[in-house]
Amino acid sequence: MSRACGDGRRCYDHLGGRLGAGLLALYLEKGWLEKKPGTSTAYQITDSGREVFGSLGLPPEYLFGSHDGLG
Repeated sequence: MSRACGDGRRCYDHLGGRLGAGLLALYLEKGWLEKKPGTSTAYQITDSGREVFGSLGLPPEYLFGSHDGLG
């Protein structure tokens, strides 16, 4: 695997690699995403996440699909 592919890659409908992992960590740290209760790998957008992404002109539905569940 090339370095570029390991740093960030888009696979099917998600962003992977270090870039994807870094964005996930940042979004969790900022409180924009949170783990879905009772799961270990699924996330949901928070109210503050909706506000932040919306203020950037990125509606959550565009980023995460028409539902809140991620993963």
